[in-house]
Amino acid sequence: MYDNKSDRPDHTCWACNQPVKNPGILDKARGKKCQRINNMHVDICSTCCRKRAAGAIALNRDFEKLGDLITHTVEGQEIWRYEAEYPGPEKSHYWTLDEW
Repeated sequence: MYDNKSDRPDHTCWACNQPVKNPGILDKARGKKCQRINNMHVDICSTCCRKRAAGAIALNRDFEKLGDLITHTVEGQEIWRYEAEYPGPEKSHYWTLDEW
């Protein structure tokens, strides 16, 4: 299923999936990825300084994988594929209540 990030209020974070910059010999051999977790309002990775690109991993508040970024449209809109079921507004509502 292809959705926009605005369709999923539980999609609050993303994990970078770009190759590390200046990799060592072992990093090259292992194909090491950045894997830095960033907030959705930031589209530049705070570790490798690369823009969010296809292959980025969609995460919820508990850092559980929701899906991944497939591509960008011509207008620059992100197209995400969500593999996890949307928990509904009830669970999302309780996630946003931090006053407990």
